[in-house]
Amino acid sequence: GDVYKRQGINAEYMGIGANGASVLMEILKANTALAELNLDYNRIGVEGAKALGTALKLNKLLVCLSLAMNGIGAEGARGVCEGLRVNRTVRFLNVRSNSIGDAGAKAFIEVIKINERLARLYILFNDISPEGVQLIRSATRRNKLIAIEL
Repeated sequence: GDVYKRQGINAEYMGIGANGASVLMEILKANTALAELNLDYNRIGVEGAKALGTALKLNKLLVCLSLAMNGIGAEGARGVCEGLRVNRTVRFLNVRSNSIGDAGAKAFIEVIKINERLARLYILFNDISPEGVQLIRSATRRNKLIAIEL
């Protein structure tokens, strides 16, 4: 129906969870109209983040993606980053408050190094050590397009 034709979906606080995220990601794989997706506060967790990573490999239109407060952790961050290694349309990404730690931060560092389309990354409140923060800042200096909030 009509949801497929929308330019953006704000699903903030919808209680989607991992199963709902998996269904939504199937839609995202083939969707040619969705440019913005806000999934903040939906507890998609690791499995939802992995499903998103798979969808990002195939989606060619999504520009803005917000995943704040979803409990994706380091493993989920790695899943999202797998998709971002291939995806060249996402320019804005919010992964604030997901407890990704240094392990998840390392996955984003690798993406920052190779994905020059990503322009903004919000990665605040993720239990990243001062050393991890320095590594992220170092990577962003090499990719001058990225604005980052740590």
